[in-house]
Formats: sequence, C-alpha cells, structure tokens
Amino acid sequence: MKVEVTQIEALEDRAQYAERRLRHCKQWYAERLERLTAYAKENGIWPDVARIIANGSLSDGTRYDPPTYAQQMNTAIHRAEAAEDRASKLQGTVDTLESQIAELRKDRERLDFLDQCNKRLNARYGTDYGWQLILNHNVNRLMLGNQMNVDLHDSHGGKGKLPSCRAAIDKEMERTAALQHKEPKP
Repeated sequence: MKVEVTQIEALEDRAQYAERRLRHCKQWYAERLERLTAYAKENGIWPDVARIIANGSLSDGTRYDPPTYAQQMNTAIHRAEAAEDRASKLQGTVDTLESQIAELRKDRERLDFLDQCNKRLNARYGTDYGWQLILNHNVNRLMLGNQMNVDLHDSHGGKGKLPSCRAAIDKEMERTAALQHKEPKP
C-alpha cells in the first residue's frame, strides 16, 4: 500500500510539473508571437508574415512553392488514415465473406451427409432410391423416393419437430455420429 501511495504522489508531482512547463511554454510563445506581430506591422511586412503563418510560405497563390515538411507530413498522415479506413472496411468485408463461406461449407456438409446416408441405404438393401421433395398444402418433406409418393409418418411432426430443415439435418447428423461411435468396429 505504501508503494502505491508513493507512486501516486510521484505521478501527481510529474503532472503538476508538466502543467507548469506547458503554461510557461504557452506564455513564452504568445509573447514572442505578439512581438513578431508588432514588429511585422511596424515594418510593413505583416501581409507576408501572415501568409507564412497561414500557408507555410510567402506564396499568394500566383506561383508554385514546394510543399513544406509540415504540409508533406499532413498529406502523408491523411493518406495513412484513408488507407487504415479502407483496410478496416476491407477487413469487415473479409470477415463477412469468411462467415458466409463457413455457412456454405456447413450446408455442403449437410447435403453431403444426406447423400452418403442414401448411398449407404441403397448399398445395404440393393435399392435405387433417389431424393424427392414433397411440397404441398399439407406437408413439406425431403424424402427418399422411388415408389414412395405417400408419407406414412405424418404423426411424427408433433412437439419434437424442428423449425428448419437445417436444424433437422444437424440433429440427425449428431444422432448418427453418436451411433457410429457406439457401434463396434469389425
């Protein structure tokens, strides 16, 4: 606790010293600026001094003066800030695209999973089922269909149903993955 108090006091002393130096510096420059202004006005060179203060040079716009160091620095700072803004926007776009790509890959995995399930079913039972999407005023179903034009399991759409086909596919992928881990390997 003693160390923290000593450090705080030291920081407060440094802050007070910096404030005194700042006041002195402002006063010193203000006095000199007032003296230079008075001298320039007395000697009739105030318009030239004012142009130097405002523009960094004596140019009145009728001739080209090379840019001062400060002007070049301001240009460089502006360009760097513009580049940072552009990079930030591009990073946002990249992040969005990466997110969309991840979603598309997940959808591809889902569809590949369904195709693999169908392939295994056909191989196991010697069938030739293909996919059939049933959409009508009563039901929306993605089914394996060959001769199956009627869904005999309408009663399975009760409280356990999922709100989207993706959620249903994801749930089935999880269930079958869990079953595959439980099955003994031959």
